[in-house]
Amino acid sequence: MEKKLQIAELSPYSLRSVRTVVSKGKARYRVGWIAIFLAMTFATFKYFPGMEVPRELWNVALFLFLLGPYALWKLRNGFRFTSLELYVIVILTTIPAISAFAAHQEFGQPILYGVLAKRNLVLCGGALALLYLLRRGKVGVGEIEKSLLLLVWATLLLYLSIDLIFDPADFADEYKSFANSESKWEKAAFKFAPEFIIFGFFYYGFLAFRERRNKYYLYAFVLLFYLLMTGQRTMLLSVILSFLILIYRFGSLPRLVVYVPALLMGFVACLSLYYIYDPDQFIFLLEKFQDAFTVLLTGEESNDVSANARISEFQLARPYAEKHWFLGNGDISNQWEGGYEGILGEYFHPSDIGWIGVVYLYGIVGFMLFVVQFLFAIRYARQIKHGKYGKLVDAIQGFLLYYFIISMVTGHFVHFPQVSLMFIALLCHIRYEPSECLRRMWMIS
Repeated sequence: MEKKLQIAELSPYSLRSVRTVVSKGKARYRVGWIAIFLAMTFATFKYFPGMEVPRELWNVALFLFLLGPYALWKLRNGFRFTSLELYVIVILTTIPAISAFAAHQEFGQPILYGVLAKRNLVLCGGALALLYLLRRGKVGVGEIEKSLLLLVWATLLLYLSIDLIFDPADFADEYKSFANSESKWEKAAFKFAPEFIIFGFFYYGFLAFRERRNKYYLYAFVLLFYLLMTGQRTMLLSVILSFLILIYRFGSLPRLVVYVPALLMGFVACLSLYYIYDPDQFIFLLEKFQDAFTVLLTGEESNDVSANARISEFQLARPYAEKHWFLGNGDISNQWEGGYEGILGEYFHPSDIGWIGVVYLYGIVGFMLFVVQFLFAIRYARQIKHGKYGKLVDAIQGFLLYYFIISMVTGHFVHFPQVSLMFIALLCHIRYEPSECLRRMWMIS
């Protein structure tokens, strides 16, 4: 009898509260697995020891997803694609074919090696998977935003912990892509992927600019200080330039008069703290900037080995790029004839010479094909209604501008296109996100 009374006393609001708690629990669970999905698709930890097998398994999983659930979904809705989806499919199908054919023609590399050399392009399918999850109502934009912020602080904490606990020299011999040992040209350091931290800087930096709250200034300051500590000069310049360009675009002149001096003071404070924390590394960073500008402005070699290497790599790539300027020379597999060093006779990596390296690989055709992604980004960003997911959209715009700028000297938008395409896919969904009355029809289609 008492149990019946207790049940009867439960109001509809109480039952609604229970459902809300369960829903929040599921949402937290989704935020976690979305974060894993983003980290694996971005290949954030691909050079970490022990990640070789998980990385390849993730490639296979994405490939099977595209052939299975995604293809069936498109079959059910009559093969209706957005222009962005068609673009990603073109990238997935044409670039491996062009690269394999070009490398076979110029160097005699077997076609199969050429195709397998581009297997990481399947990560671009993550953009299609993201659109699938969003349109089917499996995840929401707000949950993705929370997952991105989770990754901002999780990667920052992880990287700092590794720096404090481990010595990079212990990994440098076996895992050269993960860490380097100390030499007279560079300090011993781990090589971490900073994409999520950079996104976080844009997120909190623009939020501080718009809302003028001290905690957001602090968050942006912490993230910028870490980026400064990495000593990656190209990345730092690209981040700062992108941030200043968009601050100018977002703000009025009176706001800029107040904000820019405060921003400069914050940057000077970062530099001062960095000098106090590690004066030798600070001076070393300044010397790296000086050497880079020497190479850039004069074309002469400096004391910086990496800057000098780019001159020799440019000279090596130039005749090949001029010879095959239309379709390029294709990518060489490390598993065939010793890779680039075995074929060309000296160290060469196309990503070291930015856009020139892109033309070397894929010619003007491939270069223009990859550049198109930024036209999608510009279109979606302009069409999104002001204030709709404003914080997230601001940060995405900042990151994509950064990615475009840094790609001039690194070719990131070609060598890691899944990173930019994932953010562009998110912009695409936000642009065309249906109203509540159409959401059910959208999820069914």
